[in-house]
Amino acid sequence: MPRISTIKSNKILRREYRLRFITAFLMGIALAILISIIFILPSYTLLSFYEKSYEKSSTSEEQLTNQKMNQEYLQKLDGVHELSQKIDTNSVNHLKVIQKLSEYAANSVTFNVVELSSTGEGLDITLRGQAVSREALLSFEDKIDSDTNFTGFDIPIETLTKPTNISFNIIFTYHEK
Repeated sequence: MPRISTIKSNKILRREYRLRFITAFLMGIALAILISIIFILPSYTLLSFYEKSYEKSSTSEEQLTNQKMNQEYLQKLDGVHELSQKIDTNSVNHLKVIQKLSEYAANSVTFNVVELSSTGEGLDITLRGQAVSREALLSFEDKIDSDTNFTGFDIPIETLTKPTNISFNIIFTYHEK
């Protein structure tokens, strides 16, 4: 059978077919990369948006402070609830004592627990609370000492070592005169 093309022209055709194959292969890879970028880019954008919104929604210092204040407030409410459970509201002496103590505290001393127990001599009072400052606690002590119905109200020295936010636990007696 006679040849239509020469060996030289066959080599040139093979080289062109190889170049066309390599070009088509590289174009296919480039097209696949382009399509994957098109489909991945929206997901990446959405994830970066979620990341930024999560960072903004993370707890700030102000929110942490508010949470701490809320927890302290709930503890005070629990103390008030416990206080209300232990007070005999039918007893006139119990109400008088609570009114006098809250009057003497004057927003500078808060009570966490007030325990009242009746004895033959009067009412034994166990008072646990917190004072804003040392001066507020000493002022509270002066007011209680000036009232002749209260006896045995002495603040321990170790309680007065802190200048602010002083926690205390004092036991004293109330006598109706």
